[in-house]
Amino acid sequence: MLGTILRYYPTYSETFVYREIAELRRQGMAVTAITMRHRWIRALRAQSHLEGPLIEVPRVPLYLPILWGAARTFSRAPGLCAEAVRWGMRHLRFKECLKALWMADRFRRAGVRLLHVHFAGEGAEVAEIIRRSAGIPYGITVHARDLFVPRASVPDLFAQARYLVCISGYNQRWIEAHFPAVVAKKVHVRHLGVPAGDSAAPPPPPGSAFPILAVSRLVEKKGIAVLIRAVAHLRGQGRQVRLTVAGDGPLRRDLQRLAERLDTGPYVRLLGARTQQQLDAIYQQGVGAFVLPCLVGTDGDRDGIPVALMEAMTREVPVVTTGVSGIPELVTDGENGLLVPPGDVHALADAMASLMDDPGRCRTLGRAARARIDEAFRLDKNVAELRHLIERVLLEETDPDGGSCMDSTGMPGK
Repeated sequence: MLGTILRYYPTYSETFVYREIAELRRQGMAVTAITMRHRWIRALRAQSHLEGPLIEVPRVPLYLPILWGAARTFSRAPGLCAEAVRWGMRHLRFKECLKALWMADRFRRAGVRLLHVHFAGEGAEVAEIIRRSAGIPYGITVHARDLFVPRASVPDLFAQARYLVCISGYNQRWIEAHFPAVVAKKVHVRHLGVPAGDSAAPPPPPGSAFPILAVSRLVEKKGIAVLIRAVAHLRGQGRQVRLTVAGDGPLRRDLQRLAERLDTGPYVRLLGARTQQQLDAIYQQGVGAFVLPCLVGTDGDRDGIPVALMEAMTREVPVVTTGVSGIPELVTDGENGLLVPPGDVHALADAMASLMDDPGRCRTLGRAARARIDEAFRLDKNVAELRHLIERVLLEETDPDGGSCMDSTGMPGK
């Protein structure tokens, strides 16, 4: 039995995690999923269906069940639990440590023998408390900020994780350079993926303004400010272009002010967060190009391989992006998309202009983009690879006689 911990459910920025859980379950893996926090957003919850149950950590004023579950975990191994909480208090609030002990009890009673969490952050810190208190090992899928702007706990998490999954070869090389002691056989590259066969190619863009779409969180590393400046440059050349940005984040007001200052306000729409169904409707209105000019933020943060790029490519939409991080593992310049230097407004504008001037090239790049997704970024294929890794680790956690390496208390066997 596999267990997983969600930081939030549902949230727009982690739909790829929900897809992975649902696909693991569709492929026959039993998954016990617990969410630390929950948000009642009906439309988003509907699109984030997990193909199975989700356990929610009790909320205020229901802390008594948390205390009761934590007490059960504590009674089995008080010394280990005390040490686990001491470690946890270096990184989390006390109530989060109590929740971790409660989760340890729920996972143990469900028969979970391995945890898999996304991001080397709060969820992984909770998993480490569970490992220390209840003996359940864990693995981590490492993404972007959790690697490039790491929390203080990351060295401990990487050292103790049973395995690390990198979403790109770039991430693997980063870990090799910055955490050489944990590499060996622990690090595995498993790309994320998008569902196959359920995204129809959008119609050709209308004959008026060339429609450009970006889907992203509104944070520095996504390069949306660069994109707005590039649109302003194209408008200054007399080109008819409009930009739609779907997503929300801390820079939304700044980006809106930038668009107004550059006199592109009427041609730049910041829609805020959108569900998958709403994005489908935007694509069906016609998208000339999907543009995401990722860059390295001032704090060192950068993208991994954006799932939004994959979603555009599976719809046969030509993409323009940059060679930051693992993106060249998805997009090959001139073959299935266009790559420009990060932060280069003029190069970005020229790339978009080249697509505006050549509809035939748009179609060729779009078809090649879809082929690239089918080749290496399909959800079912990539989740199957992850499942095989998890099954191998679960097998290694079992003793030669076929029994669990944990004893009847849930502690590691002697």
